[in-house]
Amino acid sequence: ESLCYILALGFSIIGITIHHFFYGFMLVELVVRIKVMRNVLLAMYVPRRQIIITLIMFLILIYYFSIFALTFFNSHFPISDDTMNLGKTFMRMFDQTFKQDGGVGTYLQQSNDPVYVPYIPRAFVGLRFWYDNIFTYVILILIFQMFLSIIKDYFSSQREDQETFAETIEKICLICGIERETLEKIYSNHKNAFEIHINHDHNVSNY
Repeated sequence: ESLCYILALGFSIIGITIHHFFYGFMLVELVVRIKVMRNVLLAMYVPRRQIIITLIMFLILIYYFSIFALTFFNSHFPISDDTMNLGKTFMRMFDQTFKQDGGVGTYLQQSNDPVYVPYIPRAFVGLRFWYDNIFTYVILILIFQMFLSIIKDYFSSQREDQETFAETIEKICLICGIERETLEKIYSNHKNAFEIHINHDHNVSNY
């Protein structure tokens, strides 16, 4: 937290002297103040290994789909330069995956495939039909849901841990491990004996 305020001071000076763009760092104050927002950021940072592995799998699948598109749908690319080499094809497929409503199926021209004609039964046996739908289910639905599940699982576990911790500190002294009922019996002549004990005798911040 102290580091954030030091950086905020530095970025404020830079914003005054160089460009007001650097004032954007002040929004980090929301992360410092709002606990839920911190948990959201942690949910994207802590399981980074799983997220990176999922991203690598996503890139591998895009690579395979690029090879297939370059092999069977070379004439379907609206920009001929995209088919000059596999690298350009891969970058175009990666770039268009989330930009079009139907993924790369919308980007690739469908009119060049005589079998792939909308509302005609023959379309259901065309390669483009299966290619577009498999791409949508595997990339846009399955992989995307995997990213969400990783983040959601960690966020849920963090929330459960915090709820458990909040319940624990209401019942047990975290320093000596004595339960609330026991402390209230020991200090029966004091009102709010448990609160006095955890705030003065065994304040967690002192340890």
